[in-house]
Amino acid sequence: MEDFLVYDVRIQSLTEMTVDLDPRRNQQQNLDGRFLTPRTIQVTFGFFDILRRYVQSVEGTYTQETVTPPDIVSDVEFSFIGSLLIDEEFGKRGAMEVLSRMGLPQDTRERIVREVGVEVRKLVTTAINSSDCGGGVSFSILVGIAAVKWEEVEYERYLEEVGNSEMESMEIEARLIPAAVSSIRALKRMVFDDLENLRECTICMEQIEAGMEAIQMPCSHFYHPDCIVSWLRNGHFCPLCRYEMPVEQ
Repeated sequence: MEDFLVYDVRIQSLTEMTVDLDPRRNQQQNLDGRFLTPRTIQVTFGFFDILRRYVQSVEGTYTQETVTPPDIVSDVEFSFIGSLLIDEEFGKRGAMEVLSRMGLPQDTRERIVREVGVEVRKLVTTAINSSDCGGGVSFSILVGIAAVKWEEVEYERYLEEVGNSEMESMEIEARLIPAAVSSIRALKRMVFDDLENLRECTICMEQIEAGMEAIQMPCSHFYHPDCIVSWLRNGHFCPLCRYEMPVEQ
């Protein structure tokens, strides 16, 4: 299977009862059984990226999914009085502009706008049927658009990524466990006097020069005292060879 991109669209209409503290407003709106003042339906568009990776092996097919939070959220309003939509085309143009900014292809934009138009008309009908309520009703539509990218991953690469992920997780967990205070205090301190074989502290990437104090780990690696003490207060492994220092019990 080759990599491909599809758009998954979910549309949900919402109605919410609200309390109108001015009874005269309802009386004016319901003089002839219809709402006489313009009302609005708010349409909120949210765009998501979803990466679905599939791995085929002799044991079957594995699928991984990664979802990013919506990075584009925009609102468009449709107005109506009674059963009459006010400038419906203006609302549709606004929706098309929003979808265009999301980078959707033309046919997908047109399909979404058609479906939103159907939901808007359904809500207008709902508003007519609820026009005699003593409080009020607010109307909104949520449009979730997911750009779903399917990506094929070779089985060997999948195993390698899983192994690397587990290793990184273990390293992060290990770095969060400090070395025992007593083991840090017991580290061998010395004045470095080897003029021929200067060492580099791999924590700060600067040389340990002759005449400078250094700390030697049990694994024989040298570091600046401030560097290695600070390192071991956040993790209990040697930065070079992963030698494991004792931790607090």
